Amino acid sequence: MHDGRPVPFQVGANAAPRRDTVIVHGPLDILDDGAATCGAGSKMSIDATRKIPGEGPVRDWPDELTMSPGITHRVTRRRSEYGLT
Repeated sequence: MHDGRPVPFQVGANAAPRRDTVIVHGPLDILDDGAATCGAGSKMSIDATRKIPGEGPVRDWPDELTMSPGITHRVTRRRSEYGLT
């Protein structure tokens, strides 16, 4: 099983909208109830992967920030107070 929780972080940290976003128009799954017209509409793709030569500027992959153990402990103790239960 894959953990999808890191995906929003990677999109926010590593995707540049102009370079890494593509919107295409055309046929959709007939069961897609979000389509503007039955069976036709648009899809958006976001590439938040590490770039290789030929995909644009190659840059160092940024380090992930982590909280100190003290902050992690404090947030864990106060989750319900923050509405994170």
